[in-house]
Amino acid sequence: MPKAAILSFTILSFSGAAAQTWMHHPQANATQQVWFRHDLSLHDVPQQMHLNVASAGRFIVYVNGYHVSKELFSGNADGAVALHVYDVTRFLRSGDNIIGVWYAPAPEGYTTDDAMLRQLNITLAGITADGHHFTMDDSKGWFCRQANARITMGGEFIDGMNYKSSWNTGPLRIMEWLPTACIAEDGRWKTENNSLRVMQWQSDDTHAFYIKRILQRAKVIQQGRTIIYDFGEPVNGWVRVTLRGCKKGEMVEVNGLRYVCTGKTDEQACRRFTTGEAGTARIILPAGRGRSNIARVEAVEIYSK
Repeated sequence: MPKAAILSFTILSFSGAAAQTWMHHPQANATQQVWFRHDLSLHDVPQQMHLNVASAGRFIVYVNGYHVSKELFSGNADGAVALHVYDVTRFLRSGDNIIGVWYAPAPEGYTTDDAMLRQLNITLAGITADGHHFTMDDSKGWFCRQANARITMGGEFIDGMNYKSSWNTGPLRIMEWLPTACIAEDGRWKTENNSLRVMQWQSDDTHAFYIKRILQRAKVIQQGRTIIYDFGEPVNGWVRVTLRGCKKGEMVEVNGLRYVCTGKTDEQACRRFTTGEAGTARIILPAGRGRSNIARVEAVEIYSK
């Protein structure tokens, strides 16, 4: 197990003009979602610590297993670099801490080879327990592994059987993780047409995605293995299906989502980073399954701001 990084309280300069270090998974392709984590050891809990996360993709931030914000996920809709700042002070503890980031490429049409090499930029900044300001960009202390999901044309593929629940809480098993690959640059990178693009680091240019409402009442039509739930109005967001009695390894399709079942008594098939038409849910069940295997269907309306 790698030794947890000990927070250095050296005061560093930090500005948008400084060179930025970008991290990426060295083997992931343009569709793969990735788990990133950093093990951090603190002698004393800082008075304040902010986690600054920049990405052209979408992401969720965890500290010691806790989702650090009220948003479902963060990131711009058009693949532009978004910078989000999270106050994570209340999630920290003396001793070992785990920072985890679940990253997904931008939806179809925006992910480029350049963007793949610039998946995340993460900086810690705050005030130490004894009142000193600090900034830390310790990209070498980050590890990564491929998540159990990927972005697909029009949706997502999620392999429930390969979800690792301890990826952001348990011991870092070095045989299962890779050190992140890194590149450093001055805040500019080339786009597909080879022109230089200056990255924007203003947090007010970013977007976050939230739940607006959840609809549960729907008309139901069954056509063989296909079951259609009509909620009666257009909804953009997720269809969330609670399954019961499906076998391990069976595939369920829901409006562009392909979900591999775990075989647990109750499990949910739902997107994580993409949205789509959810006012009508078209569910295709495995052979031998029927409406009795669907415990609940919800239309989750999602908005961004």
